[in-house]
Amino acid sequence: MFFIVIKLISRFDEKFPFSQPISDLISKIGHVSLFTGFVALIGTGFSKWLKSQSVSFNFDWSADEFLLMAGVIFIIGLIYKRGVEIQSENELTI
Repeated sequence: MFFIVIKLISRFDEKFPFSQPISDLISKIGHVSLFTGFVALIGTGFSKWLKSQSVSFNFDWSADEFLLMAGVIFIIGLIYKRGVEIQSENELTI
């Protein structure tokens, strides 16, 4: 996920901040965080099952945080896609 963020920062253009490649990278970050959240949920369930089998360890998977982050990033991605549409419409009218 951090590699995608580095690619996003390197592709950012100040003259045209809303571009399709950046929008795609934001969507990829959302997908990666959503997938990580689901894997963390599965890990949490597996940890609870192991605990019921009398295997004791304490590990926090942070599933809730990843799912919340995925939701926020998806909303940012939708706003950014709308910005790409508005910028392309403005380029056509000028």
